[in-house]
Amino acid sequence: MASFTILFNALVKNNHHETVISRFKRFNSTGLLPNLILFNVLLNCVCNRGRACDGFVVLGRILRLGFSPDAVTLTSLIKCLCREGRIMKATQLFKNMNPFRCRPNVITYGTLIQELCQTGNTNVALKLHELMVKGNSENGVMGTYCKKQNINEAMSLYREMISKGVVPNNITYRFIDGLCKNGCVVEAMELLDILKKDKFILSIKSYNGVIDGLCKTRRLKIAHKLFHELPQEGLEPNIVIYNIMVQRLCKKGKLEEANDLLSIMEEEGCALDLITYKL
Repeated sequence: MASFTILFNALVKNNHHETVISRFKRFNSTGLLPNLILFNVLLNCVCNRGRACDGFVVLGRILRLGFSPDAVTLTSLIKCLCREGRIMKATQLFKNMNPFRCRPNVITYGTLIQELCQTGNTNVALKLHELMVKGNSENGVMGTYCKKQNINEAMSLYREMISKGVVPNNITYRFIDGLCKNGCVVEAMELLDILKKDKFILSIKSYNGVIDGLCKTRRLKIAHKLFHELPQEGLEPNIVIYNIMVQRLCKKGKLEEANDLLSIMEEEGCALDLITYKL
């Protein structure tokens, strides 16, 4: 069974969906019973054909054999329904995940939220996002996209939400951090500028990741400029930002500037911590 799983997954990665469907039919003639993992691979291939009705046939087989569909199973169907423009049917299936004792994952939420935004149902999209966050699903859709390094999808989703009037929240700010951690500092700066222009209140934490990302990508001058602009934004640098700046100045051999910054820290009443002393 493990050999079939490896083979089918390899075929899917190379977009040989028809081959998987064909081999699955032959698999049935061997007398072996496919497990849920293999059925999920088959369902994914069937859905990639763009025919949700065929996907529901596979779901029927899964249920008849006594398997309980999981988030992967139902997310494939929800994605397919969204591609067909059947958003209400996709939403209905999402609501019916609980009777299957199946919890939606962030991909399930992300698929629906993106489709809801694109069809103008932004209020529903926002409520769905809030529901997901309350369920402690990591840092929300955008945070997950960043962790998986699907940056283009994350930026696309963010722009879509903004264009439809969805107000950024704390999850969006975590998105900035996710962009920086994946080396997308330019995109993070772009997002920061959008938030500032739209007069959203930014916390000092919103700047921590950006300044750190700028330093790590050798954009020390820009980081320095952003650091000195913080008071204009009504923000006071915290120990995290001071440590980032001191560390980078030391690595650049600018010890005098680093020492001056330490003096400013003391004057501002920002207590040095263990990390500062290790620098």
